[in-house]
Amino acid sequence: MVDYKYRLSIIIPAYNVEQYLERCIESCEKQDISCRDYEILIVDDGSTDSTLSIANRLSTKYENIKIFSQENQGQSIARNLGLKKSSGKYIWFIDSDDYIKENCLRQSLQTLEENHLEILSFRMEVFRNNGSSFISKLEDFEINKVYDGEYLIMNNVIVGSVCSRIFLKSFLDKYRLVFFPKILHQDSEFTLRCFSLVKRMLFLDEVFYFYEFNENSSTREKSYEKQKKSHLSLAQISANIRDFANGNNVISEKLKRYLLRRANSMIISQLLTYILHRNPYKKQLINDYLELSKSLNIYPIKGRSVKFYSNILIPILNLESIYLYLTRIKK
Repeated sequence: MVDYKYRLSIIIPAYNVEQYLERCIESCEKQDISCRDYEILIVDDGSTDSTLSIANRLSTKYENIKIFSQENQGQSIARNLGLKKSSGKYIWFIDSDDYIKENCLRQSLQTLEENHLEILSFRMEVFRNNGSSFISKLEDFEINKVYDGEYLIMNNVIVGSVCSRIFLKSFLDKYRLVFFPKILHQDSEFTLRCFSLVKRMLFLDEVFYFYEFNENSSTREKSYEKQKKSHLSLAQISANIRDFANGNNVISEKLKRYLLRRANSMIISQLLTYILHRNPYKKQLINDYLELSKSLNIYPIKGRSVKFYSNILIPILNLESIYLYLTRIKK
């Protein structure tokens, strides 16, 4: 049995967030448990602004802050470094431009410990650039009831952000759950794997996380290079889900079959965007996506998808001539 030094490790990747980092850290320090009970690991991802100096200044103010630095490699690798260096029983991944509710750690840890949870999920408030906000939808599951992962996945749990969850570190370690490097949409890929394996998860009807929705972030950028990375990330995630479903950790044949179909559904959805939507980079994006998909052996599509009507489309979508025709269309 592992003897953890802290009850909780908060892992914060930081890259060029000089205007947000102090707010994030201060929110993590304004809590209702002793600072000796938790650590804050700031992983500077090769920032070129004053992010690292701000982190260093805050570490002299608060004794529970630890700072690690790496060359710029992306959020996933920074999170993995923080996870490797962490010494807490539970793990909370927090983005450096967001913040958490004051005095929320006591209730969170108490709920985790009393219910012997592997994952605790709660709500977040999302702030838009125009000043408006909304609170994330509450999952269609009973509050304060413990669920297992297969039930959650088969009943369409929303995977979403890792930041609105706290994870048991021994659960992550048992299944070697880490973030896949250098892809976009990493949260949904990581969380789907976690949810597929969890045995004890609970939904808490509390808003503990505040998320800044950045309209100009990498997942919403319209340039060709940014779109290319997003589309190729989706192809990689489809392949990851397939490989995960075929691995040794997924025991249930029912769940394995569903995950394989879900991977196919992702591919179908992406291929349909090339047919149905206008895009000035359509030609390049189709070629990029098909090239990677074929190398990953996820195209042509094999097997079935989640929805019945999508299965009808598979033979048509497997005709590469459709996309060759589309590459001659400018818009």
